[in-house]
Amino acid sequence: MFGTYFRVGFYGCKFGDLDEQEFVYKEPSITKLAEISHRLEEFYAERFGDEMVEIVKDSNPVVRSKLDPNKAYIQITYVEPFFDSYELKDRITYFDKNYNLRSFLYCTPFTLDGRAHGELQEQYKRKTILATSHAFPYIKTRINVTHKEEGPVRFQTCVAHSTTLVS
Repeated sequence: MFGTYFRVGFYGCKFGDLDEQEFVYKEPSITKLAEISHRLEEFYAERFGDEMVEIVKDSNPVVRSKLDPNKAYIQITYVEPFFDSYELKDRITYFDKNYNLRSFLYCTPFTLDGRAHGELQEQYKRKTILATSHAFPYIKTRINVTHKEEGPVRFQTCVAHSTTLVS
């Protein structure tokens, strides 16, 4: 009944007006990241040619200078609906948590020296909140991202205490 959401970014002059545009796509709830990636890659490969379309495999910010200007790049990231703490008080039911959705969240791992992963004490994750121009559910299955807010969050270390059972 409700959906799964993905952020889709388009990069490259082949996209025309879509260049550097981001959208949140609503897909059926059983859709996996690999499925939407394959479908969008096929769709745009038919339009531009197989060799001209590339899927960006990570969620890091896209650096234009590292892209081939003759290719079309698509970046796809799984996102979840985001609610501020005051909103969660009013969104109690499953329906409430899946209706009138305008904000979405995804996290990207990073370290201060630029690597994506490192030792636990070096590891951070970048929390990105996206705001859309309209709320889901909507007539269209994709909505423009109108605002993006990023901020680093330090990973919390968890210490697990194990207990040995002796019989």
